[in-house]
Amino acid sequence: MRIQSSPSMSALYSLAPSLQVTANNLANVNTNGFKAGVTRFETGPRDQGVRISEITKDAKPGAFIEHPLFIEEDGRVKQRMGWVESSNTDIAREFTNMISVEKAYLANLASIRTADEMLGSIFNEWA
Repeated sequence: MRIQSSPSMSALYSLAPSLQVTANNLANVNTNGFKAGVTRFETGPRDQGVRISEITKDAKPGAFIEHPLFIEEDGRVKQRMGWVESSNTDIAREFTNMISVEKAYLANLASIRTADEMLGSIFNEWA
């Protein structure tokens, strides 16, 4: 009997960068022109586990907001109101991602813990 925990371990290793992308998106929610990162997953080697296939930028534009702009005219810097693109980070999506990552992390930890307990039981039977 072979107990396999590597698919769960690969999931744990893949979930950490996903959470980092979400944290970066939330940290830059008020940064004008920021494009949110998106993490995509794929099945791991031999159809076991999961791994990150790519981390890309979301191409959707952010909302346009009125913002002060500093323009040089006649050797002087003047402030004028203009329109700039805000961050395209969707806070609701990011919090949903955080909850999903947390649940996936806990599920994979439970799987590893169960495999560990099973191995412990087998070793105790042999001893």
